[in-house]
Amino acid sequence: MDGAAARADRAATREPRSPDRASVGRPADSRGLFAGGGEEPGEGGTAPGDRPASAAVEVARRLALLILLRVLVSGALFGSALSVLSTGPVEEAVRGRLYVYLVAAFASAALEFVWLLFERGMAALAWVHVAVETLLAGWLVALTGGPAGPFGFLALLSTVHGALAAGSAGAAASALLATGVLWALAGLPSLQAAVGTLPVAVTPPRLLAALLADAGGCFATAALSAYLTERLQRTGRALSAREAELRSLGDLYRSVVRSLGSGLLTLVPSGGVRRVTLLNEAGARILGVDPEEAPGRTLADISPALDEAVAAAPPSRAAACEIARDGEKRLLDLAVSSLRGPAGEAAGMVVAFEDVTEIKRLQAALARQEHLASLGELSAGLAHELRNPLAALSGAVEMLSTDAVEGDDARLFELIRRESVHLGKLVSDFLAFARPPRPALREGDLGALLAQCCETFQPQAAARGCVLECGSVPAPARFDPDQMCQAVTNLLRNAVEASAEGGRIAASVRPAGDEWAIEVEDDGPGVAPEIAGRIFEPFFTTKQKGTGLGLALVARITEAHGGTVDVASREGGGARFVITLPRQAGASGATAAPRS
Repeated sequence: MDGAAARADRAATREPRSPDRASVGRPADSRGLFAGGGEEPGEGGTAPGDRPASAAVEVARRLALLILLRVLVSGALFGSALSVLSTGPVEEAVRGRLYVYLVAAFASAALEFVWLLFERGMAALAWVHVAVETLLAGWLVALTGGPAGPFGFLALLSTVHGALAAGSAGAAASALLATGVLWALAGLPSLQAAVGTLPVAVTPPRLLAALLADAGGCFATAALSAYLTERLQRTGRALSAREAELRSLGDLYRSVVRSLGSGLLTLVPSGGVRRVTLLNEAGARILGVDPEEAPGRTLADISPALDEAVAAAPPSRAAACEIARDGEKRLLDLAVSSLRGPAGEAAGMVVAFEDVTEIKRLQAALARQEHLASLGELSAGLAHELRNPLAALSGAVEMLSTDAVEGDDARLFELIRRESVHLGKLVSDFLAFARPPRPALREGDLGALLAQCCETFQPQAAARGCVLECGSVPAPARFDPDQMCQAVTNLLRNAVEASAEGGRIAASVRPAGDEWAIEVEDDGPGVAPEIAGRIFEPFFTTKQKGTGLGLALVARITEAHGGTVDVASREGGGARFVITLPRQAGASGATAAPRS
């Protein structure tokens, strides 16, 4: 991993990498000898410690090709040698030895190939291959007339073969060995007799000239072959290094795009539409599409609202749009930039976008809490100033009403007493909203609490001719029973007041991920979208005799428990209020009640 990190750093800063520092592939034991293509680095490239094993893989692959070349060339040379032989007893003997040569060439190739399969000792195998190849070339030269025969040029080919197998050292060794074999054949008649050299009429000066030409050619070929081979290998290492660097950059690019938490897509204009060329996984989750199927589709097909926002967004400026996903509205922030090609030409657009629905919701909740706090302070001061005069007024009315009062005076006293009670309740609601007590949390069952609240409220619902249905599951949580019962009762009262006679009200508790959801539904007129955002504000009401504190108190209690409350209109009419509470988490500003 250290090697991968270093390569990623070099790629990011675009520092050139010298060929001798290139990573050249995986070790032999992790890839095998005959994997196709160029060297393939591991994840992020090959560490420097893997280079010797990777070099062995390269040598083994090259030897495999040279062994195959020996089989093909030996067969071709065998056929050529047979074609140049005339008929006669000597030629027949040479022809028989040519078959032995062919068998020896094929057998040595097979043995070397078996050695390759063991993937050990590749350097030693290269030298063995050079020696065998040079000796086979000398043998064929000897069989066909020696250095002055038609195949004297094979010494040059064996030198080239040595350079390919073992580099400059292999070329030099092959040149020395080939020259030695040729001179031995020319100067040792006993060796010619042992090998069975085909007699060729040649004068000593011509033979010497041939030997000198072959020797000079071998060493010149060795020098040239070694130079070209080294250049070829250096170029190959440089290309492998560049390929590894490009692959590392590609892996880094894909990793960065895949790891982004926000959406990223690239677009190209195509026939008047914007076609997607890339969509990362985060963007696919936000839009609710498969990232593998997005490339090639038009943005209008994937998300018409986003397509319109991209078309209207100013270049390099932030914009916003609202999309629908799974029947729910989501708010997106996006920024559109031009995509430039290698020469700086316009090649499309890059769109970065993020789902800010929850952020906007939290911002709205924070603003509402700040607003409620300021209204709460105002309500507390107002209620305090009204409570004492109201108490005195109520006491005086009670004392006066005990005397004999008849007629219009009695009705006036009753009106004063009734309105005093109403004002007293309003002041109490003000104080409960402005300074609610901290919830005393204890272990309990929200399902049992909801059933108890529904049973208590059942007579009031029946008095309005409404049917109250309660369904719940065991829902263990930590909450203040008194405060939560007050919140649920306020929602039930609101549902009954919104429903017509004979209406249906349903209350339930259900799991919602890591939270519990208390739902109260009615089949009344529902909540208009334009007032849904204000319905939990204090003193906001659509009822003629409402105070606007019932739902505000529900929101205040829920937030004190670390939960949320939302409202939505139901399909077919009616409203659904949902209180969401954590299953076991503590509440904000709550205190734990002692267990009995």
